[in-house]
Amino acid sequence: MIRSSGSTSPRKAGLDTGGSTRASPAWRAWIADTFFPAPIRLDTTQMWAVTAASGLFVVAAFVVLLNWRAYPTSSDMIWAEDGRNFLPDAVREPWASTLLQPYAGYAHVVPRTIAAIVVLLPVHHWPLALALASIALRTAVALFVWHATAGHVPSKLARSAISVTVITLPLGGAEVLNNIANAHWFLLFAAVPALLWQPSTWFGRVIQTAVVVLSMLSDPITLLWTPLVVLRVISVRELRQQVVCIGFVLAAVVQLAVTFQTTRPRGPGTSLAQMAETYVVRTAEPTIAGIHISEWSYEFHRAAGIAFTVLVIATIVVLGLIPRGPHRGLILSGVGGSIVFYVFILDYTDPAVMLPELTIVLSAAGRYGAMAGMLLITGLIASAWSLLHFSNRLRPLAAIAVLALAGLYTVGVVQAYGDRLEGASAPAWPDAIGLAQADCAVPGTAVASVPIEPPGWFASLPCDKLR
Repeated sequence: MIRSSGSTSPRKAGLDTGGSTRASPAWRAWIADTFFPAPIRLDTTQMWAVTAASGLFVVAAFVVLLNWRAYPTSSDMIWAEDGRNFLPDAVREPWASTLLQPYAGYAHVVPRTIAAIVVLLPVHHWPLALALASIALRTAVALFVWHATAGHVPSKLARSAISVTVITLPLGGAEVLNNIANAHWFLLFAAVPALLWQPSTWFGRVIQTAVVVLSMLSDPITLLWTPLVVLRVISVRELRQQVVCIGFVLAAVVQLAVTFQTTRPRGPGTSLAQMAETYVVRTAEPTIAGIHISEWSYEFHRAAGIAFTVLVIATIVVLGLIPRGPHRGLILSGVGGSIVFYVFILDYTDPAVMLPELTIVLSAAGRYGAMAGMLLITGLIASAWSLLHFSNRLRPLAAIAVLALAGLYTVGVVQAYGDRLEGASAPAWPDAIGLAQADCAVPGTAVASVPIEPPGWFASLPCDKLR
């Protein structure tokens, strides 16, 4: 049985909960202490060390992601909606006109803003500019989560592990790699720790609110985190800590105003059994062990692999929840949010490419698995920290388990990083632009179609811009 290192409260464990002494009902104080603890502050020396480490992390992240040339490539190819929708719209219309222009039934403020900046550059530089912008956002999210989860997990090393997984997640080398069309998944992930965070400065509150607002204005699925807003409102009494909730509501009003003006077909839905199997196969297993091991497990040991994965995750989560402390809030929000998100996606969208098939391709609809995987692994890391920090009897076994899972995850990352896109359907962007310029040389041609990835997608660009 797990024993809390001589304490039954977060304060005795060395965690600052920031305000649970207020006169309020016990249940309200418990919510505040569990989900919305005050962060652990850094002294001047620690702040300089963290700043230096963050700089090295940013450099490493750019190197890793620019060279992770799996799908799609980073500097000579444009991906999906980036080329078909966001860039052409930014070329034809001013930023203010496109900002809230819906696509797929909702507004995409962040991708459209980035596109408006990118089209100011020469057309040959667009793929690299998009990749750099995507990497910058992804890296910023990784750094933000490190700071925002400090109140839940004081260990700098554990939080660093969360930040590293944002960059190295095996499914993060598929559809979400180096494009702005899928940048909103990282913001959607960051919105969870943002809503849990109680920053101690107004600068932190501005950043916190910006993350939540940009997430909402780029994806209405952010509304799934409404329960966290409600819990925050009823348990945190300081008005200055409710600025993020005000931003959440105002951004939701704008996003819903756009969404209600459009329609989006809903999928036929799936059964609970299909949801559970798909979540394990397309999120849990690739997150923990990588894509190749998950495919092998599904092909040869389907039932056993699913059962083992569920058992491992359930054991880590349950044991991690036993000790009292704000880490519980991060575990529940991470694992719970991952499951809720994936159930919603499977019930709302067309699941044809997501459900397990005899020939499984995990990279298909990998954006959903990547998003759910980031939340899941955040909760698992918080659980692992809880086991190592609070448990005396289970600490040796927990350490062995953590090392084993870390090794398995590393193998999955190395395998995913070794994947390379072969036989691309579209020519490299410079070649594609050359062909489009040749088309524009034909008298009377005003618009040229430039092939992009995936197969069958094109960017329709004005010849004036191509010239």
